[in-house]
Parts: sequence; structure tokens; C-alpha cells
Amino acid sequence: PLRYLHMTEIPSDDIWQKFGCADLVDADIWFSDLEQLTLVYQTKGADRSPIMNSDIGVQIHLPQLRQLSVENCPADSPLLRAKTSSMLKYVHITDRSGRIEPAAMATNRIFGASCKAKATSLTLGISSQLPNAEYANWSQLRKLSVFAETPSDTVISLIKKLPNLVELVMSSIVIRGWIHGMLENASTISTSIKMVYYGDIFAPVAEETTTFLKYLLLAIPSLSEFAFSEKHLEMLHTRNFLP
Repeated sequence: PLRYLHMTEIPSDDIWQKFGCADLVDADIWFSDLEQLTLVYQTKGADRSPIMNSDIGVQIHLPQLRQLSVENCPADSPLLRAKTSSMLKYVHITDRSGRIEPAAMATNRIFGASCKAKATSLTLGISSQLPNAEYANWSQLRKLSVFAETPSDTVISLIKKLPNLVELVMSSIVIRGWIHGMLENASTISTSIKMVYYGDIFAPVAEETTTFLKYLLLAIPSLSEFAFSEKHLEMLHTRNFLP
């Protein structure tokens, strides 16, 4: 029986025709023994257009699946609505295509309240963007990594909707005008975040960067590990926020 399936450079999402019947209208495709599935799709090209999917009516069944890893999955892929079981323990989704906002609604099915996996992670590449918080329902997401420039208010709004997030990795944050007065109004965010890693933080003035970092330390009391560049650490020392 097929237990492990690893495919790369997938040109489109009609690969399911290879596993089912020729007529895929309302088709059920079963992988009864599959335990580990890894798929890497090609991106369409420089325009970042979604790959057209011809498998809209397909229902995929993965009753024994334990690990799922998918990169650049089309937002309308039947894989994102596949039927799994409580045996699924690890889910990792990566998007480098730049089409994350429609995909965000699709990944709600994976990272939402019905998710039973204990290790869940989402990685957005440099061409991708975080969706507005209203699009994302990732209540069971444990790790989020973003390698694109992201506005500071988008980061905070999304954190507030991720109660089970444990680790947050951000390569670049752009501070926006909401910073002023935020420390006086700082309230605790209901989240499980223990680890935060930041790269560059861009702000019109250095004081805004320091204010943003202070806010995170005050608003996320669950933090046990907070890492960022040496220059930002020096600013916190200089302003007597850290010993």
C-alpha cells in the first residue's frame, strides 16, 4: 500500500486525475493507507496569477494521514478541503506565490477550530503578504513565519486572532502611525505566544521602533523568548527599558 507520497514541480492542480477516474465530477479519491504527503506546486509566473483548478468536484479522503506538507497550493485545491482524521499530527503550509489572501480563506479549513493537529505552521515567502485579520481564522495555528514586509498594525490585529500561536517569526515590520499613545492603552493580548523573532523594523523615527517593542513585551506576558537585531536591543538598553 502507498504510505508516503512526495511530489515536486507540480504544474497544476489536476494531478488528482492520476489517482482517480477520468471524469472527476463529484469524484471521491481515497488514499486509505497514506501516512505522509508532501506536495510542492510551481508558481504560475511573475504575475503571480492563481493556477486554474479543474478538480472543483473532487473530494479527497486521507483517513491515515499523519503528516501534511504543501507549498504554493492553489486556493481552490481539493486538498485544502480533504477529509482527514484525528491521526493527523503535523501540518505545514508554505506560500511563496503572492496570492495568500484568497488562500487564507482556504487555509481556514486547515488551521481553524476543527483542526486536531498539534504541530501546525504557516510560512509566507517574500512575495506573499499577510491577509487582513478579517480573512484569517487560524485559531489552531501554532507557528507563523512571514518573510515579507508587514505593517505593524496588521501584525497586532492578526496576533489577537491566534489564541494558540506559540512562535512568531517576522523578517520585516513597517511601523505605521498607530504607535502614538499605544503604551498608555496597552492591554494583554489573549495568546499563547512564547517565542517572537524579528529581523528588521522600519519606522520614521527610532522612538517608534522602541515603542513597538515595548508594547509587545507588555501586551504578551506569555513571552519567554524574544529575539531581534542587536541594534534594536541597544535602543531598549539606552532607554532603560531593559537592564
